[in-house]
Amino acid sequence: YRRFTGTFYNALQTNTALPKGQRTPLNSNLQSLAGFEFNTHSPFADYCKMSFDCVLNATHDVTITIPEFIPKTDLIWPVNADQAELVLYMYATNLENHTRDVTHFTVLPIAKINTPIPETTWTSPILPVGYFVVVCSKLLYYTPNAITTRNYLNSKTLNPSSIVFAGVVA
Repeated sequence: YRRFTGTFYNALQTNTALPKGQRTPLNSNLQSLAGFEFNTHSPFADYCKMSFDCVLNATHDVTITIPEFIPKTDLIWPVNADQAELVLYMYATNLENHTRDVTHFTVLPIAKINTPIPETTWTSPILPVGYFVVVCSKLLYYTPNAITTRNYLNSKTLNPSSIVFAGVVA
């Protein structure tokens, strides 16, 4: 959490028009949070070779576009993994009263194949004005299991996850 709070603090410092005590996520440029890696042992950018397009629309919703990709070559696969889930989740909160009001996610199942997966687009519900929005991505690797359905291979050292987008609904 210290790496994240340091990165967040640096993003707040980008608003040089206001004195330090008046800078908030609502009046600062938070774009530098995009690309933040939650796990330095397995950076998401090392495991996922494609980039996502994430846009906060004028209609107060978020659209995420995953380009067409070939799973076998555009993802790095750990030993024994032949299945994965690409999880994209969005968290939106009202920083004025510290309530969490909107959490949404989508899961894209992926098999280790050479066949392209077509472009995928996901759009969130409409978000309230003034909400702080963070979109994160995560790869969950697994092997199929007849009893538990999935044996996830992610661990403390293998857990690729990063921030794709951070901003405020205006």
